[in-house]
Amino acid sequence: MDNKEQQIMKHYKLLIETNTFDEYDILSFLIFIRRHLSDDKHHNIKEFAHLITHRERDRGKVNICIVTAIENDYQTEHDGRTVVGYNGMNYDDWGREWKDIGIKFDINYDDEIIEELTLCVFSQAQFTFYKDEKGRESGKLELFVSNDSSLSPQYCKEVLQPQ
Repeated sequence: MDNKEQQIMKHYKLLIETNTFDEYDILSFLIFIRRHLSDDKHHNIKEFAHLITHRERDRGKVNICIVTAIENDYQTEHDGRTVVGYNGMNYDDWGREWKDIGIKFDINYDDEIIEELTLCVFSQAQFTFYKDEKGRESGKLELFVSNDSSLSPQYCKEVLQPQ
């Protein structure tokens, strides 16, 4: 990072370590760091960073999953709970990615702050959407609260009218 980027990083480091950030801070933080994220080590966070930067996406892991689900007519695996070809994000991997980013950028935070960061990211991703190869909306991210009051993102099928 150049001198200006180091000064910007100090600003975000202070906000995150003191847990005084809001979702707009995390929006700009993810936009700021995304070019420094590894495709291998930070793929989930980078996917969300791209999504909140470009609120309509026609590429990425999630888009591939949506296209695969549509092509498979939303068939489920034998467990009846998982859509064939749709692989979601594992929260433990997500947490490990945040911890690695903390090491990479010398930001100290705990699991509680990671949960707060996650809520900010999910909130920023609310109502973003994905397009198919013809530019039509194929899926949209919405947040849902489960019966046990936990918050989770769900990629929902959009009804596409034939054109």
